[in-house]
Amino acid sequence: METEIMPNVRVEALDEGGFLATSSDLPGLVVQRRTRAEALEPAQANA
Repeated sequence: METEIMPNVRVEALDEGGFLATSSDLPGLVVQRRTRAEALEPAQANA
């Protein structure tokens, strides 16, 4: 059985478009992408 851990990630919509994802669980994670789903991908890959 595989266990999946999901870090706490904050995703903000940016005024100029796109999304910014940061996480207190993953120090140094700052991701800016076009869509919310794209912004979450690196956090899920590094969990």
